[in-house]
Amino acid sequence: MYKFVNRLLFFILVGSFLSILQSGSEVYAEETDIGQVIVKYKSDEEMVTLDVPAKKSAASFIAELEEQPNVEAVEPNYVINRSATASDPYYTRQWYHQVIGVEDAWDVTTGSSEVVVAIIDDGLDINHQEFKNRIIAPYDVVLDSKLKITAGEHGTHVAGIIAGSINNSYGGAGVAPNVKIMPINVFDRENARHSDVIKAIDYAIKQGADIINLSLGGTESSALFNEAIQRAHKAGLLIIAAAGNDGKNIYDYPASYDHVIGVSATDKNDKIARYSNYGSTIDLAAPGTNIYSTLPYNTYGYMTGTSMATPIVAGVAALVWSINPSLTNEQIEQQLYRTSLDLGVEGKDRYYGYGRIDANKAVAVIPDVEQKQMILTVDEIVDSATVVKGRLSKSIVDGKVTIYTDQEVLATANLVNQNTFAVKIPKQRAGTVVHIEIDQPNVEPVTLTVIDQTSPARPVVKGIGDDTTKVIGTAEAGSTVRVKSGIKQLGVAKANSAGEFTITMKTKQKAGTLLKITATDKAGNVSAATKIKVIDQTSPAKPTVSIKATSKTITVTGKSEAYSTVYFRGKGEIIGTQQTDAQGNYTIKISRQKIAKILRIYAQDPAGNQSERVTVTF
Repeated sequence: MYKFVNRLLFFILVGSFLSILQSGSEVYAEETDIGQVIVKYKSDEEMVTLDVPAKKSAASFIAELEEQPNVEAVEPNYVINRSATASDPYYTRQWYHQVIGVEDAWDVTTGSSEVVVAIIDDGLDINHQEFKNRIIAPYDVVLDSKLKITAGEHGTHVAGIIAGSINNSYGGAGVAPNVKIMPINVFDRENARHSDVIKAIDYAIKQGADIINLSLGGTESSALFNEAIQRAHKAGLLIIAAAGNDGKNIYDYPASYDHVIGVSATDKNDKIARYSNYGSTIDLAAPGTNIYSTLPYNTYGYMTGTSMATPIVAGVAALVWSINPSLTNEQIEQQLYRTSLDLGVEGKDRYYGYGRIDANKAVAVIPDVEQKQMILTVDEIVDSATVVKGRLSKSIVDGKVTIYTDQEVLATANLVNQNTFAVKIPKQRAGTVVHIEIDQPNVEPVTLTVIDQTSPARPVVKGIGDDTTKVIGTAEAGSTVRVKSGIKQLGVAKANSAGEFTITMKTKQKAGTLLKITATDKAGNVSAATKIKVIDQTSPAKPTVSIKATSKTITVTGKSEAYSTVYFRGKGEIIGTQQTDAQGNYTIKISRQKIAKILRIYAQDPAGNQSERVTVTF
């Protein structure tokens, strides 16, 4: 029995990092009250949605349903939220076509009308001039209508990236301008329900789509959503999804499900975009920054995000399928991987996956369908790993896997009637290139670079006084060292080749302030924090003194630093002390007999710093 009551957020993956545009675009996710649950009964292939009864929580309702013997699975029906605004619609340069070789690919094909790309999004302006005679089987899940569909900005923009018309004297052009598109809306104004996305996937399967573009996602995994994805894959569809825009190493779904091409975003310089998520489930990278495409009502504009990178990959996949219609979805996937431009460390990595999509090579290098029918996939290898795990798309009767570096063979293992393996190896240093090879003629080897997942040691820091802005110490060579007070960053510096660093804070910190110093290595691993309190090294102010004398006593009153100790010296020795209160005030009576002609008064704070002395002569 499945239980899914954890928090799940979905969001359309247009980045909120659009300050570079002439007008902003923002998309965010937030959880709303869960008023529905999704139920899958054992006796029915279709799922149903049920309203949560009044005065009952979704969690308790789910628990009740799970007790019913005919219920197979229950999940909260989470909501997808989004808010997006396009930018300047008049600047028309589509820089990414040149970067990924689309223009050269068009010499081979501009796409076939036999290839259909389903776009599950917030709808599409089906009357846009760029999509004339290109729409097939539109469907609005929310309205349950095949005649009317919401003209969503985000979905229209995504559709233009995939299949905007070419040579029609309007706007720009899509990557695959002659393929058909199947727009499916799952949004009700600003929200879309989880159940509607699943319905959209099943609709795309039934209507004969070849590719599904999912420029949406969330950080929680769902069994029912994953089942829909796997149904699509089993039916022969190619699923492509956005990695997300948090700029973090996190799993995002559906991009992280098996049989989904997870797409990260790059900029004009082929660098990973600062907003793009990354991690072991990234398969390909594509341009996603400042992408020009269609907007509703025959307008055009820019958007940024992994949402924009995803349809670029979908468009290239459509081109490949157009000239190789006999290929399977897995063969198309492998073709995209092996013809991509390897960026970052050698082999598959967490930022670019197998590489940045290359349209020209993808259509120019014709795969050998007979010899390239088995796909080898290997999990990332980290520097603490002692096992290499991988899988083949099909089982092999008798074979051997060999794992080796450029210097030595690390391990071998026999594969008998199996398609998965887990082979023990010695730990490898970060940056080591590892090759995994199967002794079968129809399996291409995989090359991976060992990933640094070892956190640096804690920085060693010298004492920090309240009289300085400098934080001095040592950390891992080349690491970035940060000092924070709470969540506020006070300064940052890079450790040199000897590991030495000096951080200059903007302001001096008060004595007693707790500072946390961390080191981040080049791979993004963060050390444990070194915690240190700012030392009081500032002397108290010289005490003020007021004296009232009688023949027997002297009463001294005044003011100094709060909670400091005021010392009184006479005849060469301390004849009295008095601690100041919270306002710094003090009063003391001293016998006249203890005083000669001179009384010296000074304050000392709890850290031992002494003020200048006040001398009183009688």
